[in-house]
Amino acid sequence: MEYTAILYELLSGNTYLSLATADENGQPWASPVVYEFDETQGNLFFISSPDSRHIQNISKNPSVAFSIYNSSQTVGNAFGIQGSGRVEEVDAMDIPAELRSSLLSKVSMIVLNRSHRFYKIIIDEIFLPHAERWKDDKPLRILVMKKNKNNP
Repeated sequence: MEYTAILYELLSGNTYLSLATADENGQPWASPVVYEFDETQGNLFFISSPDSRHIQNISKNPSVAFSIYNSSQTVGNAFGIQGSGRVEEVDAMDIPAELRSSLLSKVSMIVLNRSHRFYKIIIDEIFLPHAERWKDDKPLRILVMKKNKNNP
């Protein structure tokens, strides 16, 4: 399977991503968030409370890292992605209607209140660790996508 196809399958076929942030002292924090992938712009969207620890961290440092994978894959046959980007709050109407609706339906089990906000991860780069090409017990990573930070 072509790497770009694997990437889009992972981005479109999963529900959660692990979002890594850091506070102003560099203390790391990881949070699972429900997301949607916008294929046209290459961004990820999620909903969260502005009072959550990861959003408090993002308000001081919008740079993030993330990981997406299907945890039901068997060891040795697994694919996942690792990426980085920056987060900004967005208005709900700035999210394509189909994505917004899908995201809201995914989090309908969560008690949403008026304080919850929509956020966008503007992806800088995504790596696909190549499970079949381990060398000296160190995984090789393939850069699948890199955006120009000055021209997202």
